[in-house]
Amino acid sequence: MAGRHGVCCVVAETRPQLVRTPQPYTLGSQDRPERSEMASLEDLEQRLAAVEERLDVESGLRESQDRDLSSLKVELRSANNLLQALALTQSDQTRMLTGLEATVAEHGERLGRIEDGVRQILTLLNQLIAQGGQPRIGE
Repeated sequence: MAGRHGVCCVVAETRPQLVRTPQPYTLGSQDRPERSEMASLEDLEQRLAAVEERLDVESGLRESQDRDLSSLKVELRSANNLLQALALTQSDQTRMLTGLEATVAEHGERLGRIEDGVRQILTLLNQLIAQGGQPRIGE
């Protein structure tokens, strides 16, 4: 692409090269280049070869970029599948923990009732002992 001053940047492999492009001119202009300044057929062939080489390099880079993008898509899909599996597992485990919490709460209530019953039994036994009576076993 020509800049304002007729200079453009051509990328070949890894280092940019500055290439001077001819300035546009009109017929009858006093700035018309001399015949020796005009591009020869050999110059044009060399420039065409450089452009074709650049296109080959860029084509290889685009292919590499496409492969990398495809690989990233596969990895992203795998990560999404993993996250979905983790969400399902977490949901199942949450459901199980909720059930266990309910069971523990129920067992806590039962244990509380058992403790109350044992206390009542101990109180009655202590009252009998205090009255001097012997508990009769088997009656």
